[in-house]
Formats: sequence, C-alpha cells, structure tokens
Amino acid sequence: MVSSAPPEKDPLATAAEAVADLPTNVFVTRWQQITGEPPAILLNSYSEMIALLVASVPMAPFPRHGREPDEAGLDPGAGRDQNEP
Repeated sequence: MVSSAPPEKDPLATAAEAVADLPTNVFVTRWQQITGEPPAILLNSYSEMIALLVASVPMAPFPRHGREPDEAGLDPGAGRDQNEP
C-alpha cells in the first residue's frame, strides 16, 4: 500500500526559506526594528546574518523566583513536606 500523505517539511528549513525569500527592503526594515539601525553589510544569506546577530547578543538574565539555593546549590526547602516546620 502506498501512502499518499505529503512528506513532512523540516520546520527549520521552512523558516530559513521564508527568511531567504524576503525582499531586501523588508529584511532591512525588520532588521532595523530589532537592532535600531540598518545592517552595516548585507551577506548573501539572510539566515547567516540572523545567526551572527543572535551569536553577538548576550543572553538575558532570568529573574529567580522563590527561595535562593543554599551554598551547595540545593534548594533548602526541596524534598520537605510543606507542613513540616
């Protein structure tokens, strides 16, 4: 029996294709919305430009919620019953 279902597309490849298909003026406008300035140069690959942008931006710190871990890095309340003093 032959399956007639279409093959699944790789979502990352599809996203890269969508970026590659953007007209130059649209890509430059969106780049400027993200960075606040137009790109200094345009590479042949928009995906490569985005990868460079992502690599150059430091990771944002995530705010901690709840108790601070003890010196060993363990949550002092972990494993305890909530009703236990």
